[in-house]
Amino acid sequence: MPIVRKYKKGSILYFEGDPKREIFLIKEGQVVMVYRNLAGDAELNEILRKGDFIGIRNAIAGVPREETVTCVEDAEILAFTPQEFEALLAQTPNIGLKILKILSTNLRSITKEEKKMVTQNAFEDPGNELFKMGLYFFNQKLYSKAITVWERFMHFFPSSSDINEAKKMIHEAQNAMQTGYHPTTLPKGS
Repeated sequence: MPIVRKYKKGSILYFEGDPKREIFLIKEGQVVMVYRNLAGDAELNEILRKGDFIGIRNAIAGVPREETVTCVEDAEILAFTPQEFEALLAQTPNIGLKILKILSTNLRSITKEEKKMVTQNAFEDPGNELFKMGLYFFNQKLYSKAITVWERFMHFFPSSSDINEAKKMIHEAQNAMQTGYHPTTLPKGS
């Protein structure tokens, strides 16, 4: 059974980086979700209301939260474990369809933003642009995003002269995630 929690206006539901895997459903009230855009250079806000789910992607994937969620008014929230959420979806398939539509819309937005970032300089080699996007995320200390970009780079541009450099940078990003140490000397293109 999900747990019903009551929050006062201004209460934090969770912070960016929180490793907890709960999924939330707003029963009453409103919250604001604050997160960075894909490039990491702008802060975005999204108001969520009664009937909206929060934290599905991070909870299911088992990765830390990428946003901070704050109550903008008194709120009543249902907190589900991933197993409870799966049981809810099995009992109520129309909720699963609603969530798929939301995730699909989010994926399209991310893809559009990625394409915009990659094609900002139309005269640049797209493989080089993708490699540099990884460097950008790395420099912003968004290591998991940098790794994802370099893995895509290696998949889509396997004959690039920067493949070994991408492998090296993935290793650097993994080390930085584990140790917290951010190297100051970076390869070309940074």
